[in-house]
Amino acid sequence: MKSVEIRWGWLLITLSVVALVFLRHHKWVVVTYAGLVVLGVVAFILLGPRLAAQAEARFRAQALAMLHAGQFVELTRLAQRQWWLNRFGRRHVIADIQGLSALAQDDAASARKHFAAALEAAPAPDKPRLSLSLARAERAAGLEAEAEGRLRELLTHHHGVTGVQAELGRLLLARGQAAEAAALLRAALARGGQPAGGALRLDLARALLVSGQPGVAEVLSAAAAEGADPDAVAALRARHQATTAG
Repeated sequence: MKSVEIRWGWLLITLSVVALVFLRHHKWVVVTYAGLVVLGVVAFILLGPRLAAQAEARFRAQALAMLHAGQFVELTRLAQRQWWLNRFGRRHVIADIQGLSALAQDDAASARKHFAAALEAAPAPDKPRLSLSLARAERAAGLEAEAEGRLRELLTHHHGVTGVQAELGRLLLARGQAAEAAALLRAALARGGQPAGGALRLDLARALLVSGQPGVAEVLSAAAAEGADPDAVAALRARHQATTAG
């Protein structure tokens, strides 16, 4: 059975027009209605942006909490209930959250679709961050060339966006370009503000080892101190020792 969606705005306008037609000879009704319309428009202009900002902040906080808890079904339902935000808020907000949810569920194709929609609708200040998210989705989808091009563009024109160097470094490391990857990962660590610093140092150690650069042991020790996977640290340390012994 198909569901019927009611467009409440158009329904109210239609009912208002019908009422005015029947009551057109009662001037006080028409004047009162016009006054109420004007007051409504003024109230919307004054309060609309504030209410939309509050709805956005509330939705983002709830959605991120659900995302962290892995409550993806509840998150989808929450997004579907955002009547005010869908109609009067910034259009990229919900698509951004939907992209993060899809990426967390390893649905790279859906993540690309949502992030692309968010990027298209977003204001200029939010575009670099969303472009980085889209690059991550492209990389997850196996579109490494597209992801690399997007990341290099961000690095050239929006180098202030946190995470670009780390993401590009990891992509290049996976593609065997270890020397450039090491430089980018080292720069990302020097910049700070990176989540999971131990994992990032582990990637730097891999890049240094593959490219034959010094400093692997020191980076591995720092990675272990910052909570990197002990098994991965031990495996890389063994590879490094075997390389130096050879």
